Amino acid sequence: MTARTRGWRDRAAAELAAAALATREETVGDVLVVGDRTGVLARALGDRGAAVHRWGRRLGEGEVVSAWPPDGTVVLSAVRLPRSRAELAFAVHAAAARTRPGGTIAVYGANDEGIRSADRALAAVAENVTTLRVGGHCRVVAGRRSEAHADGGPDVFAIDFELSADDWGSQRLRGCGGRYRTWPGVFGGAGLDAGTRALVRVMAGFDRSPERVLDFGCGWGPLARAARALWPDARVEALDVDALAVRAVAANAPGVEARLGDRVEGAACYDLIVANPPYHDGKEEDTRVIEALFSDGAGALREGGCMVLVVQRRLPVPRLAAARFRRARPLADEGIYRVWELVGPL
Repeated sequence: MTARTRGWRDRAAAELAAAALATREETVGDVLVVGDRTGVLARALGDRGAAVHRWGRRLGEGEVVSAWPPDGTVVLSAVRLPRSRAELAFAVHAAAARTRPGGTIAVYGANDEGIRSADRALAAVAENVTTLRVGGHCRVVAGRRSEAHADGGPDVFAIDFELSADDWGSQRLRGCGGRYRTWPGVFGGAGLDAGTRALVRVMAGFDRSPERVLDFGCGWGPLARAARALWPDARVEALDVDALAVRAVAANAPGVEARLGDRVEGAACYDLIVANPPYHDGKEEDTRVIEALFSDGAGALREGGCMVLVVQRRLPVPRLAAARFRRARPLADEGIYRVWELVGPL
């Protein structure tokens, strides 16, 4: 499947949710739409007369992007099914925190995304959970917000974990051992994956001292944390589309300038860009993020600067980078992962 398939799935699910929810009496009040990348559901509810508030934790998922929905009370919340059960639990609790007791909380998504099991997560915050509508290989489930639910905020869902000095794989990074924090769905999970380990080891072997470093797609911040340890005098920045990733970096890598973003900005400003970039959109492989990173990143490098990234070995990095960089060379291999250095721009 392709990213186009994912887009079709988004639209089909949103259209079904619009058909199920836009005719309900409560849609004439304030409603919260969570994670709708299409805008289809928000427009349908707005046409009905609702005061629509769109929120998401990632760029592109709502007009407001933040770690938790803004203050305010709504009569209905509609949640686009997230990528994992843990993210779904987070999302329905966030929606419940803004939905008045007795108000409707709905979750919608495609069958092959796991919507059939969403009623169990919804039952944690809502009563009388039932299926409202089925069609187009999608489903909408909903319930009434429980009286007992309380707003615990995002930290209730924080995942704390520890990394030993040895986990970082370099004597230069032994001081990075300690306790870290992340949230469900933040890129990188709760630890160091094999690709990140390989890239961190390459960074630790550099004989250069960059003045300005960018961690693109930072997740919970392991590359940014390593950069701060290796080059304490450098200005280290971190960029991610997920507001909870930005929150995690603030906790895990003090001194790093973390911000929301999906594109590298600025001309000739970085000595080093490091990345463990995403190349999936949901279940489907999608190289658009990498292609945009190459396009923007080449122009953002100072003279003599480079980009160092880790991806699966099967991805055709030299071909994707050829239009932007003078040279692409492999620096390390670890299992299915390869670390590349891109020198440029052309």
